[in-house]
Amino acid sequence: MTQRSFLPSLHWFRLFGVISILIAFGQTSQISGQGDISFLRIDKINAEKNNNRYQTALLNEKIGIYFYINEINVDSGIFYFKLGARQFEEIDSLLGAANCYQNVCFAFYELKKEPDSALFYCDKAVILWNALDKRLKKANLQKYMGVLLAVQGKIAEAKIIINKAIDIFTQENYPEGVAVCYFDLAIAYKENQDLDSCYHFTTKAREFWLAKGDMNRVSGLNNFLLETFMEHKKYRKMVKKLLQTSVIKTK
Repeated sequence: MTQRSFLPSLHWFRLFGVISILIAFGQTSQISGQGDISFLRIDKINAEKNNNRYQTALLNEKIGIYFYINEINVDSGIFYFKLGARQFEEIDSLLGAANCYQNVCFAFYELKKEPDSALFYCDKAVILWNALDKRLKKANLQKYMGVLLAVQGKIAEAKIIINKAIDIFTQENYPEGVAVCYFDLAIAYKENQDLDSCYHFTTKAREFWLAKGDMNRVSGLNNFLLETFMEHKKYRKMVKKLLQTSVIKTK
């Protein structure tokens, strides 16, 4: 999505989000360049002149995405996402509003590191996904909410909501979602300084992706484990755990 390295960022493990919306729009290449924002604004002016309320909301969302993926003027990106969300709600387009609100959530945490604000908008998006009966979308944001709660120190609440997401992914027969939830549980336990549980759930996620042959995710999880133990200066425990499971090996 962006040019920076994600490992072990939450971005890299997200199942759905801005990039999937871009693909749906077919606009990834059109809005990723620095000079293309002017074309979006011209299109928006034309949509407003024609009183095309849906297109106006959509273009506000696209302008928000432009700021998001280029990581410039984040507050402007958030402004346009919020504006798009309100406009979608005014025309009863819950799908558009849900996408906008979840992108506000991602922008607040991924780019501004403000979990309180991110959680507020994440909850608004979850309510809309629930109203639309989009269970996978709902579960994806619930697991994300779990991480937001964990970084606020609300570990018990974090585990509850991540496990709710696991239940939905299991019911929908989507094991990839369960595996990503394992990683989110690992993050929650890391925040609680419970390294044994953090290791347990990271290993469960790693085993799943290893069986799938997804070496990018395996490497990301390996890095996460190494960084976690090093951050807490648990060098002897780290070596012991790595020797037990040969975590450095990827296949």
